[in-house]
Amino acid sequence: MTDSSSDIEKQLSSRVPGEKSMPYWEMLFRETIAIEMLAVVLVCMALLWNAPLEQLADPQHTANPAKAPWYFTGLQELLHYFPPFVAGIILPTLIVLALIVWRFAGWFHVLFTFATMKGRVLKNMATQYSFPPATPAQFPALDLDSLQRYTREFEGMGFTRLLDYSLVSDSATSPPCFSRLMAHTRYHCFGEISQIFPKGKAPLPLKGSIQSCLQDGWSLAFSDRKPQAASSLIRRRKALGICMPEATPSELLQAFLKMREQVCLDLGIQTVNDDTLQAYINKVQRSATEMREAVQEKNFVRGVPEVYLRKVSLLHTKPEYVWLGDYPKEAEQRKQGFNAFAAGAR
Repeated sequence: MTDSSSDIEKQLSSRVPGEKSMPYWEMLFRETIAIEMLAVVLVCMALLWNAPLEQLADPQHTANPAKAPWYFTGLQELLHYFPPFVAGIILPTLIVLALIVWRFAGWFHVLFTFATMKGRVLKNMATQYSFPPATPAQFPALDLDSLQRYTREFEGMGFTRLLDYSLVSDSATSPPCFSRLMAHTRYHCFGEISQIFPKGKAPLPLKGSIQSCLQDGWSLAFSDRKPQAASSLIRRRKALGICMPEATPSELLQAFLKMREQVCLDLGIQTVNDDTLQAYINKVQRSATEMREAVQEKNFVRGVPEVYLRKVSLLHTKPEYVWLGDYPKEAEQRKQGFNAFAAGAR
């Protein structure tokens, strides 16, 4: 039996025997009859009893004390105890504001939450990481079969293992994870196999990525992991990222090398050939600082709706997700400058 059918049975069994639900049109009909009966009663009372009104006003004789109409009784009573400015302006204004706040308290809470969202995001972001060694045995939920398969495929492409570690940050919200770092000494790039274990949720699938540092602060990363919607808030201008969820590690490496060659050609830069463990640690620490700066610069009025729109778009997996940052703009500017220089040389 499916979950939906079991939920329906629970709802049916929880009903009191003999209980009936009233359709909305029947309730509307009953309320209409009640309003009409109340109107008839009020009209009859008005015909049988006169309203307690006094005689007509006499301009020659002013009543003492003068009484305002009944709907100003509260205001008139306030004038007995407070100055006119306080009783007539300050106190009524405060009462109206209190009613507005009470009526729209939910909206004020939403606005306050939205206004303080950037500060809370920055507070929960990591500022630095540590890389303590780890073993697969420390993670009972680790997908060992996928780990071994990825390791064989990466080693078959020429990667060598550097470290098995668990990335630990100074943020209390960072989930535990297991990572296996590898390096390719010929292509000067890093390979990372990792699995994340969110608190209270099922572990995310174990996936792999290939990363490389370029000159002038540029970096390039390819991954077969499906991107997260909130990652749009931490996109960096010089950090290019391509996600190919359906690609194999060999296809990932081929696409990575082709893209890296094109980026270096367009921007006139070269690959950083330092593929040591310390170089990778420095890269991660630098990325943490850059991501905080990206969040600080982000306009959350536009950024938060983008996250929810991206969450909807991620419901269907696409072959490729691309973030190119400032690369297209920088490449076009360099191309135009080169064309202008060539034209001037003629």
